[in-house]
Amino acid sequence: MGKSIDQKKLNDLIDACWAHHAWVKENYPAILPEVEIPILWFGNLKKYFASKRRIVTVGLNPSKAEFQEGKRPTKQSAWSMHRFRAAKEIANYGSLRENSDMVKYQSALNEYFLGFSGKETTAYRIWFSSWNCILRSLQAGFDPLKNQSTAIHIDFCTPLATNPTWGELPPDTKESIVRNALQLGLWKGLVSFLQPHLILTCVSSFYIPQMVSSLGWSDEDTQETHPQACDRSTIHKVVHAFGNIQSGFVHLYAAPAGSPWKGWFKCQMEDFASEIAHTVWSVSSDGDSKIGGSKRN
Repeated sequence: MGKSIDQKKLNDLIDACWAHHAWVKENYPAILPEVEIPILWFGNLKKYFASKRRIVTVGLNPSKAEFQEGKRPTKQSAWSMHRFRAAKEIANYGSLRENSDMVKYQSALNEYFLGFSGKETTAYRIWFSSWNCILRSLQAGFDPLKNQSTAIHIDFCTPLATNPTWGELPPDTKESIVRNALQLGLWKGLVSFLQPHLILTCVSSFYIPQMVSSLGWSDEDTQETHPQACDRSTIHKVVHAFGNIQSGFVHLYAAPAGSPWKGWFKCQMEDFASEIAHTVWSVSSDGDSKIGGSKRN
């Protein structure tokens, strides 16, 4: 069960990612942390592709806290590669120079959630843990329990952490960076490579049309909905988009921006997960996941 990793396609994406990094480093050097690498993905790709249900979570860009000391970094926290130790030697590179650099880079990203369920993890738990409830309700996780699927996290705007944060950057700077990333095919190429069954995101509604259209999906297949389990509060308004990529039919659910699923009660997440499961897939009696392509009525 599961798909194998298309290593050539992955290497091409990584090269494009570092080309984007080099472009930003040349044009906006002041906005990058003092120590950093581009983070094309977070999580174990091998386990993700071996999973029955491939789930991708999406943000706007990595936090600068990924490159700061401590579990709850502050503005005064020192810059550090402690969350990406395998890539420590390639920090601040303009490009990956040797095959060994490619290995170090991939290892650092694949190992990000090691021990996430325990105290020994170095992952930025304060942010990623907020995804756990809905992922667990979907029988998945970044560091999943036994017999659960492994989720992957990616970012839409850029794989680069910024200092100041993304929201504090000038609008023209953000627009320029996103344009370069899209021109290099990072978003569409990464989604095509990952071939997810389900995409979950919590971002500003400003980015949803661009996110959807960049995948080649139609506006007609995008709708706002109040999940049946959560229809008493406007905070639970969700954008539901769907379309085809290389893997077939894919559903994207976008909740309001902020900490992932902020304001949702656990029972609401569980009920919403049940609605997602009913819309996106059904499970046959032999346990195989059957991906559905029907629109929600």
